[in-house]
Amino acid sequence: MNDTYYDFYNEPIITTVFQNTKEKLDNINKKVHYHNCHELYFLVNGTRKYMLDNEIFDISKHDCVIVKKGTLHRTFGGNGFERYLIFFKDSYLTPYATEQVIEYVNKIFHKKIIHLNTDQFFEIQSYFKKLSSTTGINQYISFINIISILIQNINNSVQRKNNNNLITDITEYIEVNYKDIITLEQITREFLISKEYLCRLIKKNLGISVMSYLNIVKIKHADELLTNTDMNITEISFECGFNSSTYFGRIFKKIIGVTPSEYRKRFSDL
Repeated sequence: MNDTYYDFYNEPIITTVFQNTKEKLDNINKKVHYHNCHELYFLVNGTRKYMLDNEIFDISKHDCVIVKKGTLHRTFGGNGFERYLIFFKDSYLTPYATEQVIEYVNKIFHKKIIHLNTDQFFEIQSYFKKLSSTTGINQYISFINIISILIQNINNSVQRKNNNNLITDITEYIEVNYKDIITLEQITREFLISKEYLCRLIKKNLGISVMSYLNIVKIKHADELLTNTDMNITEISFECGFNSSTYFGRIFKKIIGVTPSEYRKRFSDL
């Protein structure tokens, strides 16, 4: 596992608790990343900025951020915070849930942020402790109870968007045109900004360089093609904007941690 792509393919569900203070914020890994499972991010205290794909939100105490698998995201800023995380895969539900229950759980992905009142949040905290200390059907019951509370409050979704429209426009432009972007000048010409300003803006909001972000977008699309199509690796490399399958393989391994062929075999073996 590296700091750009997180692979939980061997784990059914993972829970973590994290506390931090303002003094330690600068030491946190702030890079944009994605993973092959869904994430529920509960902010217990404090404030954060949360980037989801091409949008940046201001979140606060008792907000839950819904992060669908494959979504580029990161958190940064704020004034010290405490948060709970739940990671789960689609396959976690299948031993226990009917199709109707799975459809019910998937309702949470209709929203990006759900706000909970104090009593509801305390109830989720109690289920979170059970989720972290049990396994099997007891863990599943706690998980479904958490999902139920979120769905009951799905109309309490919040849209506290950060007003940096330029970063949103730039990331959307990269997402649409990633196959054809070769140089930074293509982006700076599109938005009539200097290369220095572009680099500073991306680094501040995404935690990485412009070209690193471009490569992550390309590799994320390659990931989807490797797992969902029969295209060969050379075809995928050109489809995702790489002019060399060798270079594609090198960047893929740097971001994902394994070669494209190893990655494809891993999922075909599941």
